[in-house]
Amino acid sequence: MGALWQDLRYGMRMLAKNPGFTTVAAVTLALGIGVNTAIFSLVNGILLQPLRFAQPGRLVAITDWYPQGALVALRANLRSMEVAGYSDDQELNLTGLGDPVRLYGTAVSANFFSLLGVRPELGRTFLPGEDQPGKDNVVVLSCALWQQKLGGKSMNTASPPGSPALRTEPRTYRTATALAPGCRDPQK
Repeated sequence: MGALWQDLRYGMRMLAKNPGFTTVAAVTLALGIGVNTAIFSLVNGILLQPLRFAQPGRLVAITDWYPQGALVALRANLRSMEVAGYSDDQELNLTGLGDPVRLYGTAVSANFFSLLGVRPELGRTFLPGEDQPGKDNVVVLSCALWQQKLGGKSMNTASPPGSPALRTEPRTYRTATALAPGCRDPQK
């Protein structure tokens, strides 16, 4: 144990004799440790930790543009896998709550959440067939939108004219009974 203390004292004396070298060595060590930590955090989050979905090893993403109706054709012809569709960059206007607010969302098929194994903590997701034309007036709201813009109130199809609605031209969504996962009811 005495030899360890002698080595430490000797090392400190040498570092004190060369302050420029000591500064460069300390900065180099700090940068190396910081970069190593950042890279490990990325690799751990992306490659080592499993995805937050049920059976992530069975998920495949095909990213390309397909004509309207391709999802129906895929579902009819595929026997070995389930297919869900989504389309980013949907623009919506929230009206009926004062000034209109522009929102951006994603259109998904009715089985999208169930295929990923995602369950909402409050409300529900889509029922089978709610992505069919004429029945596709249901939206899943994020927790932030539901609490900030709607005050925790639901919209439904029986609401009177002038009540909150998500509107795209020429469609109106009056049903918003579902909430995205991770949301808690502020009333409780």
